[in-house]
Order: sequence, then structure tokens, then C-alpha cells
Amino acid sequence: MGNSRERQPSYGVVDLSTRTTHLVPYATAEALSTTAFLLDQQLRCPNTQLTISWDNASHHQAAAVREYLAEVKAGKTEEEWSIRWRGFALHDPSPNPLEDIGHQAQTFVRQPWAKLTSFLDVTTAFKQFLAGQVFDFPKLHRYCPDVQVS
Repeated sequence: MGNSRERQPSYGVVDLSTRTTHLVPYATAEALSTTAFLLDQQLRCPNTQLTISWDNASHHQAAAVREYLAEVKAGKTEEEWSIRWRGFALHDPSPNPLEDIGHQAQTFVRQPWAKLTSFLDVTTAFKQFLAGQVFDFPKLHRYCPDVQVS
């Protein structure tokens, strides 16, 4: 496949009630993509209170994202917010369960590496791994311990 620098920024979410993932690719990781992802999650899960736990990347903290979250919360009590945001420590991926899931997917992709001849092959294998997995490990429940697992 060569040593190209192709990238596919994606936003991911773990549904703690089903322990499955949802991955959404974007052209870039920036404020517009971040707000689009938040809206996508609200549309996917109407009438559900979402807890978003992200690191403190600049596109997660951008003014446009803060404005979007302020709109979502406007005139509501904290219990009524459709999105709650919790941040991870800056430059510390260790508490983020999506990092662990990503590492599992990367390990899966490395196994048939010789057969993956293009970037599309790699991203397809990565997505296939995530689509077929149910994840359950303690770190998933650390930030939302009250979620009932089905």
C-alpha cells in the first residue's frame, strides 16, 4: 500500500445501552464537523439525553460548538438538556473508551495487513470490525454509570 498520508477523520459514539458503536466520517475534524455530528446524534436518538465525552481538541472546544450547545440548553434545566458534555483531560487519551475501541479495531486491521492494498480497504476493514462488535468493559461505564445495558 505504500507509505501514503491518507486520513479519514471520523467522529464516533458508543451507545451504552447496546454497547455498540456508530462511526461518522467527515472530510475534516473541525468545528463545523463537530456541530454536524452533534446534530446527527440528536436526530439518530430523539427524546434521548446524550452524554458526549470528548478530549479537549480545539475543534471540540470551538466557539461554534459552544454556541450550538448553548442553543440546545437555552431555557432548560440541566435535567432537560438533550446534550451534556464532559471533557477528558487535555492530551490524555487513557480515560476515553473510544481510544480502546479504536486500538482493538486497529489490531484487527493489522492481522490481514498484506491483503489490504488500498486506504479504502483499510477503512472498510476498520468499519466492518466496529459494525460487528458489542463492547463491554469497565471504562465504558465510568462516565455514565446509571445507563441500563440491554
